[in-house]
Amino acid sequence: MKNFIIAFMSSLFTLFVLFFAFMFAIVAGVFGLMFKLVNSFTSSPQRRKSTDGRVIEGEFTDNSKTKLP
Repeated sequence: MKNFIIAFMSSLFTLFVLFFAFMFAIVAGVFGLMFKLVNSFTSSPQRRKSTDGRVIEGEFTDNSKTKLP
């Protein structure tokens, strides 16, 4: 009976740890999405960073058609 109680408690502890890890992941994801939304609203469309980190002046729509030097 004692072994069963020990196993039950350890499995319960493992479930709690997994639950808190999942909750943390969900909360972090929601915060990340919120930050992304706020960032997209606050950043001006005139100065947008390209993929390699350079700042491009002005609005551009599709950089696959207009290759930058």
